[in-house]
Formats: sequence, structure tokens, C-alpha cells
Amino acid sequence: GIRPTRPIDSQTLRKLIAEGVVEPVRRLTKEHFAVYDLVFRRFIASQTKPARVRKQRVKAVFEVLTHDGERIRIGEQDVSLYVDVIFDGFNRFYRLITPKKLPEIRKHEFERGKYDIVVKFEKPLHSEASLVKAMRDREIGRPSTYAKIIDTLFKRGYVTYDRAGRGIIPRPIGVEVYSYLIKNYSNLVSEERTRSLERRMKEVEEGKVNYEDVINELNEELQREVGIAVQEGVKLGE
Repeated sequence: GIRPTRPIDSQTLRKLIAEGVVEPVRRLTKEHFAVYDLVFRRFIASQTKPARVRKQRVKAVFEVLTHDGERIRIGEQDVSLYVDVIFDGFNRFYRLITPKKLPEIRKHEFERGKYDIVVKFEKPLHSEASLVKAMRDREIGRPSTYAKIIDTLFKRGYVTYDRAGRGIIPRPIGVEVYSYLIKNYSNLVSEERTRSLERRMKEVEEGKVNYEDVINELNEELQREVGIAVQEGVKLGE
């Protein structure tokens, strides 16, 4: 490749033109010199060593504390900044990295006020009627237990209505309970396990199996699953 033996920066070029050493074919404007300076600095930077920098990462978490003491996380953001240049390298000639000092990191609380939390869902929210239909279609529960299941979810604070009072949405505690059960006892709370248990109950009702045998099977399964969870370090109530 072609390597220049006498690299000239834009200031030196201006001086050489003024002295008549270099004679451009046309008058150069400040825009020409700006482009020349950019090309010159980028070329010199490409021939130098990499810069060494120090980066600092911070995760900002945004929460809202409701009037009833419930803390709702509404978002989080990772922030990364170059806070120091240890070795300039290419950055000396072509400045891509500008160190910035992060402000003192501490917890900030905004004054009390009225804030609107907007939650958007890709699918329509369930009403009680559509939730019953979904349970029936998925064979979860029985006609005599549909209403009781939904009522229990509301009483324990796992779900609530949206602002319009029509759709059912999960509350943070409901999400936490669901996540905990799925993580630690997925074999016991899956939809397929629920359907299987419903079928066994129907067999008991029809006299096809002895209810004591079913209870003993369930008890053994519970002891086995809970025992596995305890061995893996899962603590009840966490």
C-alpha cells in the first residue's frame, strides 16, 4: 500500500499554502480544510495503538410507591459511561471517547404527586366471563369451582381490575407467587398436572378408583416434590 512519508495536518497545510510551498489547483475553503482534517486524523488514528479506557456501568431502577404501600417497578435502564482514559492511543488524534464523570450515585425520591401508570397489553384483558371460558377450554377447574377460584384470586390480592373496571390484571404479588411456584414446583402447578388431577377426581366421582388411593398418590408426590425443592435449597416463604 501507499504510505505517506510526510503526513501534514490541516494547520501545517494552511501554512504551506500561505507560504506558496503548496499550490492547490483551486482556492480552498474552510469546508475543504475541515474534510482534510477529518481524513488526516482518521488516517493517523488508524496507524496508532488502541486506546485503553475505564468504563462504569450503572443500572437505574424506576419504582412507584402507591398510597397503600405497594412498590411497583415501572422500568429500568442500564447506563454505561467512559469515566477515564488510561492510554490515549488513537483517541489522541481522532477523539471518539470523551470521559464523563458520573454524578454521585444515590437513591432519589421525587415529591408526592399524582402519577399515571399506563400498562399496555398485546391481547385483550380477561373479563370474569372470558376467564371462565378459558378455564373451561383448558380443562382447569370444574363448573362448580370456576367462581370460587376467581373469587380467591381477588381476595388474596393476586389480581385486580383495570382502571376501566372491566379487565382483570395481575398484581405484583400475584406475579411473584406465580413465578415462585413455576420456578420451584412446576410439576405440581402446571396446566397439564391440573388437568390430570381433574381426571382423577372425576374417576373417583364415577367410582372407578378408590379415593384413598388417589390421596395416597398425591401425598407421595407432594412429599417427593417438596423434598427435591428443599434439597436444592428452596425455602418456603421466600
